[in-house]
Amino acid sequence: MDIASTQVSITPDKKHVYITVNINEGEKYTVRDVKLSGDLKVPEDQVKSLLLVQPGQVFSRKVMTSTSELITRRLGNEGYTFANVNGVPQPNDEDHTVDIMFVVDRASVPTSTASTTAATPRPKTKCCVAKCARWKAAGPRPT
Repeated sequence: MDIASTQVSITPDKKHVYITVNINEGEKYTVRDVKLSGDLKVPEDQVKSLLLVQPGQVFSRKVMTSTSELITRRLGNEGYTFANVNGVPQPNDEDHTVDIMFVVDRASVPTSTASTTAATPRPKTKCCVAKCARWKAAGPRPT
């Protein structure tokens, strides 16, 4: 991305400034190939149905990120709450194409939350202390 030109102007009342920046984003890249990598733990055809990125489309980082989020949510629905899916673009400058690899890293699922909950003390916050003080100051509640 290159900055082609800039312009700064002030409104007549001198209360606002307008800044205009013209940029040249370069050549558009087309998606050539989309692949999945990693331990899916979900049938591959189900994951492929979530791919918003398709070969032949103009590359969009937003669409790639949205696809990663969809796959992450799908794995979360299967119990892999801490799964991480990253879209990794691999540009080819010679023909202005990009291959995208979605790398799936499913984190291990805790077998029991009881042990982690029992070991973790509940934090006391100022908010809770302040609420208790207000409740006590208000006196007994009418029944």
